[in-house]
Amino acid sequence: MTKVSPIGRSAVVITAARGLGLVASFLVTLLFTRILGSVEFGIYMVATAWALMLAILAQLGMDRLLSREVAFLVDQRDPRSIRLMIWWSIGRVSLIAWPLAAIAFATFLLSPLAGSGHARFAAALAMALIPISGYTAIIKGALSGFGRVAVAQALSDLFNPLVLLTLTVSGGLLWFEAGTGITAVGLAVSSAFVCAAIGAAILLFVCRRFDSQTISAGDALPPRLLSKSLAFTWIAGMNALLAHADIVMVGAFTDDATAGVYGLSSYLGSIGTALSVALGAATTPRLAVAFRKRQLAEAQKISLAMALVTGVSTVLYLLFLLILGRHVLWVFGADFIAGWPAACVITAGYAIGSCCGPTGHLLNMAGKEAVTARSMVVAVAANIVLNLALIPLLGILGAALATGLVVVGRNIYLVWVIRRRVGIDPTILGLLWLRRGAGV
Repeated sequence: MTKVSPIGRSAVVITAARGLGLVASFLVTLLFTRILGSVEFGIYMVATAWALMLAILAQLGMDRLLSREVAFLVDQRDPRSIRLMIWWSIGRVSLIAWPLAAIAFATFLLSPLAGSGHARFAAALAMALIPISGYTAIIKGALSGFGRVAVAQALSDLFNPLVLLTLTVSGGLLWFEAGTGITAVGLAVSSAFVCAAIGAAILLFVCRRFDSQTISAGDALPPRLLSKSLAFTWIAGMNALLAHADIVMVGAFTDDATAGVYGLSSYLGSIGTALSVALGAATTPRLAVAFRKRQLAEAQKISLAMALVTGVSTVLYLLFLLILGRHVLWVFGADFIAGWPAACVITAGYAIGSCCGPTGHLLNMAGKEAVTARSMVVAVAANIVLNLALIPLLGILGAALATGLVVVGRNIYLVWVIRRRVGIDPTILGLLWLRRGAGV
């Protein structure tokens, strides 16, 4: 009987949770678009885009930092340092999250930054996601470091949309009679709060079990934690800008209805990256230890497997959208069919990026997050410039082209960096690297 590796088991479990989460998220989005319509859905997308971009500042990169550092401390059997690190993370996030949420709430409520009065109130309400997102990042990162990657991924991929769907079906339909995107934002905040509470309970249970099974303890935290967390914050912030700034800019250059159409197209395009995210979560502990111990062959094998699986799956998803994308968008509403070309362009960019392998993830686990951060700065700047140039000319297709070009360009650059500075090939051609190393 063939033995399944721990990474293989984690990947299967996480992919299953990711799949269920995508189904639930799809149903929630379908419900929102059918009830709200393109205009109100556009308000909802712009409001949550603002909140998710600002929430990155509150997260301080803890989902990435803790997944790497806790995995190494677990390997060293050091529970005291783990406890210190988690409490340190909670304190730092609290100092940032609550003042930021209060300032953002007042800003959106009192200024025309988010558009009309209706849109301003929706954006202000969405700011409640900021502290919740910060604490959820700690929970997710710590659980990933403990090896509970499936549970950590399920918090964001399964519980959140399932709770949101339950709340929507059970009580939200009565509120939606007024036809406002505000209720959609409120339900999103409620579901995120429930998700964070469940995750906190699971994390407490895992920490206590780890303590009871450990016989040694450390004395201090790893050095330069704050500078490392700020580097990850920068990376995550740039990722958030890359993922959501185009939606905000489409809303600024066009109208709420067009923003809603593009928001749905962007959502459909991001589905193609679901497997990549799942595999990244599954391999985080193993990659962190492999790079700490300079086991490059092991890191290469993991990278190759991720590149092959995610590259093939994303290309197949692109073909699906090219053939049936119009029909899928019609299910959400006739107004959203206009976003089909944009969804295909965004997915094509992600498909090419997936074939390049887990570039950013590899550099982060190798301790070279500064390189990832610098590449994200350039990518975000290029994305903003391209959006400014292309949206007035091509509308939502211009925004999609900007996103696709930046994703492809950044991944090609990071492949070059990884080959030079890490010494492995993260692309689907990495098999040649393994054969050379084995003398084949």
